[in-house]
Amino acid sequence: MVVVRQQPESRFPGGLEGQWVSLEELAELELFKSGKRAFKVKINTNFAPQAGKPEPGIKAAVRREYQAGQVICSAGEYGSTAFLIVEGSATAFVPQRATPKPVPGRSRGSLARITDMFRRRTQATRAVPADELAVGEVSRYASLEAGAVPPPVALGPGDFFGIDTCINFYPREATVRAEQRCVVIEMLRSVLDTIRDAGTASGKIEETYQAAAIRNQIRLSRLMHDLSDAEVEQLVAKAELVVPDSDQVKNGVIYAEGEPADAIYLIRAGTVKVSQIRDGTERIFSYLGRGSAFGFENVLPSRQKAPLVLRCVSHPELIAPLEIKGALTIGRGASCEIALPRENSAVGRKHARLEERDGEVAIVDLESANFTLLNGERIQRATVKSGDRVTIVDYVFDISREPLEQTVVAVPIVRSATVTGLDSFEIVKIDVAAVKLAARHNDRFAASLTQVARTLEASAYREGGGQREIVKPLVELNLYNSQNTLLIDLDRCTRCDECVKACSDAHDGVARFTRDGPRFGKYLVTMACRSCTDPKCMVGCPVGSIRRTDSLEIQIEDWCIGCERCANQCPFGNINMVERAAAPAPIVAEGKEAAAAPVQLKATVCDLCSGYDSPNCVYACPHDAAIRVNPAEFLSATDTR
Repeated sequence: MVVVRQQPESRFPGGLEGQWVSLEELAELELFKSGKRAFKVKINTNFAPQAGKPEPGIKAAVRREYQAGQVICSAGEYGSTAFLIVEGSATAFVPQRATPKPVPGRSRGSLARITDMFRRRTQATRAVPADELAVGEVSRYASLEAGAVPPPVALGPGDFFGIDTCINFYPREATVRAEQRCVVIEMLRSVLDTIRDAGTASGKIEETYQAAAIRNQIRLSRLMHDLSDAEVEQLVAKAELVVPDSDQVKNGVIYAEGEPADAIYLIRAGTVKVSQIRDGTERIFSYLGRGSAFGFENVLPSRQKAPLVLRCVSHPELIAPLEIKGALTIGRGASCEIALPRENSAVGRKHARLEERDGEVAIVDLESANFTLLNGERIQRATVKSGDRVTIVDYVFDISREPLEQTVVAVPIVRSATVTGLDSFEIVKIDVAAVKLAARHNDRFAASLTQVARTLEASAYREGGGQREIVKPLVELNLYNSQNTLLIDLDRCTRCDECVKACSDAHDGVARFTRDGPRFGKYLVTMACRSCTDPKCMVGCPVGSIRRTDSLEIQIEDWCIGCERCANQCPFGNINMVERAAAPAPIVAEGKEAAAAPVQLKATVCDLCSGYDSPNCVYACPHDAAIRVNPAEFLSATDTR
């Protein structure tokens, strides 16, 4: 971590604008009642006023008043605060389409120029609709487009809202509008984190958040557009929210190849990898992000192929039909899955074994004295298929494909791949039996489910040569979840440092990035903020001074206390600590030296030049080498060569 000196600046009390709420007032609210010592310590730290002053140095919670019809918060906007209703009522609703505010300081003409900067030089230009936001300027995650919006939710005293953006760092999903005079307590993310970590209301907050997350994701998924309100609620009742800390997730694995296919999944946040292990090598099929769905093995008719069944035709009353799954040993030993009579000594204790692997079945003779015959021929090992006949001494078995309901042992349809979370994720898991039940009673949903499932599965399990070449370095460099990354084309760059100088000039002499970093083919991935979809820097700020604004930039407020947590948590070292202006020297008695004021630090990060007409680093490059892009959309397989 580099420490550089910043120009002097004044330190004013920070936090939220509005009427500060005292500790005594908060203590009367149910949300802030807790007997836990850790909670009381944190709340006092957040809310206690400074010595000799009526208000705290950082106003972490304030009282706001809204009149009927006023919007308290809007869908599609990034936020860093949550709300608690004290008086009045409000309505939360998801609009048909929510679009975030444009980047401050950017005109339509400047956005067109930036779009041209972001375009691959090898791509043909296309007309950009007048209402389309510029590429790389506003996250595609900041827009919601719903085909079947959830019904409005009435809110009253004691209800809280806006917690979604504080928990998952994505834009707000709902707009909340006051229905009558409404008084709310607005609090920074750090306060909500305190309640979730140590407050007695933590369980209620988590329950409310998860219920809303599940319901909204099912409603907003294009897969579910043909469901009625009642059918949606039936799925909600059979769904759960899966996160990295969930019991079913082991080392990031959501499910593994070969496990029962008992659910389908909707990705609400994060990125997952779909892969298989073959001959000790990982075979990657796809990377899926927010809005994708997966896990359709038990839904697609094409995947419900009748299994191979072993049926004893010589002694049907003695041995029941059995589906061939995994390993089945045939012999007279007690441990054999297919146990033949012990008194028949011509049969070996472990005579032969059927092995099912990767959809193929083989039969292996286990060095028996009286051999194993396949279609009348002695074998040591051979692949079997439907129509084959196996003979072991006096026992004759036919192998055939039969519907599951006709077999005695019905093994569930299993996963054909392993799905692993690559970062923090939220995934809605829906019981497959509930999905099938809805499909049986809703023909339109059944047809839509089959069509979408086939499309998604074909995409997820298709290996493309170029895709394989690009996804590995994208993941290794953590570029798959980067939304706005500063790349430098090393074939064009002359190392003139004009980009760094321009950044420094625009930010009081302190450059917000370093012209260094890993390489992706001919591109240098600079040490500048990447606007991650999973911003680890924003987790756990004790004073809530780091947040994402309506555009992509991460903003660090002046009330930053210099704890260095965000800088230490950034995986790429893209946040630096700078020295604040020295405090005024205290007045001391003659002949005595004043104690040196401690150095005070503040975190700084690239803000994408918000407020300027264009990113200064890109604009200043005389060779068109500096570009800001969404790496997953911009880079191609040819860049790795």
